[in-house]
Amino acid sequence: MKRADVIRDIHGLELELAALEDQYGLRSPDFYHCYRAGEQEQTRDFIRWSGYYEAKLEREARYRPLAYEHLRELRRQSGLGAVLKHELSEATIARIWRGRREDFVAKSAKHAKSGLGR
Repeated sequence: MKRADVIRDIHGLELELAALEDQYGLRSPDFYHCYRAGEQEQTRDFIRWSGYYEAKLEREARYRPLAYEHLRELRRQSGLGAVLKHELSEATIARIWRGRREDFVAKSAKHAKSGLGR
């Protein structure tokens, strides 16, 4: 799948997700967390919503390496060098993303516990 196709898919999925978020008054990550925990019914809309959200996550995962490769090519074409001194592997990039997400969740929980998140 080409990078442009992945981007188009992500945009289309975001439109579908936005409509469901507006309809039900929840952001997709919050809905999905509750849905996966069994706290939401198995309605047609919720099954569809879950599918759109999972597809978006999958497309975003596909997009990252394609984007990094494209940026490397742009850097090479601009004369900035074909490769950075220390290229990050996909596994390293995934660990960085996970770490940032875990930091955010931990800080959010800390703020909620202390009353700062209200």
